[in-house]
Amino acid sequence: MRTVSKAYSKKLDEPRALALVERTLRSAAHEKGFRGFLTEFLTSNERDTLAQRLRIAWLLRAGHSFRLIRHETGASLRTIAKIDRWLRKHNARYRRLIPIRLRRMRTHRRSSYGADAPLPGSIKHFARNLLGTDIF
Repeated sequence: MRTVSKAYSKKLDEPRALALVERTLRSAAHEKGFRGFLTEFLTSNERDTLAQRLRIAWLLRAGHSFRLIRHETGASLRTIAKIDRWLRKHNARYRRLIPIRLRRMRTHRRSSYGADAPLPGSIKHFARNLLGTDIF
């Protein structure tokens, strides 16, 4: 049996692993088993983090301030800034991730809210709308 260094093996397997994950997610996105897939694939904390980050991205695209997003989601300013940088750099990729029906949803602008008014929907509600299923 031929041995391969761990560094080489990691480089070799990473593209294959990413391709496998991509194929799995694409097929799962079109099936009713998506909730089960995410439940088995991700831990509860990972699902919560994913939903929180998706909501942050949506709120940033809707034009809300970092401070309001931090207050609503509980995320750190560093996390919000990281997601904001990603959105600015990879806007086309982000757009492909959002289903057409969500793009057409009316977004509420900052001016629609008072300082203490909560933003509409919870993280779970947002994830359900984005992914087309209740994953929690």
